[in-house]
Amino acid sequence: MSIIDRYIFREILKIFLAVLGILLLVLFANTFIRFLGSVAEGAISNTVVLKLVGLEMSRLSGVLIPPAYFVATLFTLGRMYRDNEMMILCASGIGPWQVFRAVAIGGVILALLVGWLVMSILPRATLAIELIKKNQEDAAALVGLGAGRFNEFENGELVVYLGELSEENGAIDDVFVQSTKGGKPGVVTAASGRLLTDQDGGDSIIVLKDGYRYEGVPGVTDFNIGHFAEYRIRLRRSPNDAYAEMRARPTLELIGMASPYAAAELQYRLSFPISILVFTILSIPLSRSVPRRSMYGRLLIALLVYFIYMNLQKTAENWIKDGLVPPWLGMWWVHALFILFAMLLMLRDSGRARRWLRNFRAVPT
Repeated sequence: MSIIDRYIFREILKIFLAVLGILLLVLFANTFIRFLGSVAEGAISNTVVLKLVGLEMSRLSGVLIPPAYFVATLFTLGRMYRDNEMMILCASGIGPWQVFRAVAIGGVILALLVGWLVMSILPRATLAIELIKKNQEDAAALVGLGAGRFNEFENGELVVYLGELSEENGAIDDVFVQSTKGGKPGVVTAASGRLLTDQDGGDSIIVLKDGYRYEGVPGVTDFNIGHFAEYRIRLRRSPNDAYAEMRARPTLELIGMASPYAAAELQYRLSFPISILVFTILSIPLSRSVPRRSMYGRLLIALLVYFIYMNLQKTAENWIKDGLVPPWLGMWWVHALFILFAMLLMLRDSGRARRWLRNFRAVPT
C-alpha cells in the first residue's frame, strides 16, 4: 500500500468505526428494550435477557457493517472533495483509479469479514435464539396453567381445566380437556395426572392417568368412548415455519437444497458481502462534489440510493420464495443494476464523457 492508500484507508476506518459503534449501540438499546418487554409479558425469563441480546448482536453485526462502510466512505471522500484534497491529489498525478484502489482494499477486507459473519455466525446465533425462546415458551406454558380455571392453547382449539395443581412436583387432579382432532371435537377427563417437559423435543406435556376420552358429537353414530391407562397431550407445539427453519440452517446445507426457501436464504446471506463491493463502486461517483460546497446533499442522495437498493433486495428475496423468479436470476439482478448505475455515474463525471457530449452537441443538424 502506498502512502495515499494508507491515508485514505485510515480516514475511512476512523469514520467506519464511529458509525458502526453508533449502530451497534442503537441495536443494543432496541434489542434490550424488546426483550424486556417480553419479560414483562411473561414470555421469557429475565435470566436469559443478556444472553439473547448478545446472540442478537452477533447475529446482526454482519448486517450493519455494509451501511456503516458506505456512509464512512461517502463522508471521507466527500470531505476530501470539500477541502480541496482531491484537487491536490489530481494535481499530483493521482487519479480516480488510485482513490478507488484505496477504498476497494478496505471493501474487500470487510466483505470477507461480513461473509464469515453471515455464513457462519448468523445461522448459529439464529438457532441458539430460537432454542432459547422455545424453551422459555414451553416453561411459560407450564407456569401459565392455573388450577380452578380454563386455560386456552393453540388459539382456543385446546382448552385445559385443572381442579388442583401442585407447583412442587407438577401433580394435577380432576382434569378436563376439550380439543379438536381430525375435525372431530373431543373431551378427555381424568382423575389425576402430572406435568412434564419432553426432553427430546422440549414440548410441554400433560400426562393423564386412568381416564376417558369422548370423541364425536353426541347422537351421531360415529361417537366413540374410550378408556385409557395413560394419555399424553402436548401444549404449544411450535408451528412449522419453512422459511424460519431456513434461517437457522448452516450455509453448506442450503447449497445442496432445491427449495426456493433455501435459495432465497442463501442469496440473502450472500447479498451482504456483495453489497459492500457494490457500495464501494457506488461511493466513488456519489461522493464527488465541487470544492467548498456542502457534501450533505450528495450524502442524502446516497442514503436514498441505499434504501432503494435494500428494498429491491427484499422484494427480490420475496419473489424467490414465492416462485415468481427462478433462483438463477434471484437477487443477482439487483446487484448488477446498481453496478451499472455506478458505471453510468462514473462515465458522466469523466472528462472524456463531457468532451464527447460537447462534440455531440456541436455537430450541425
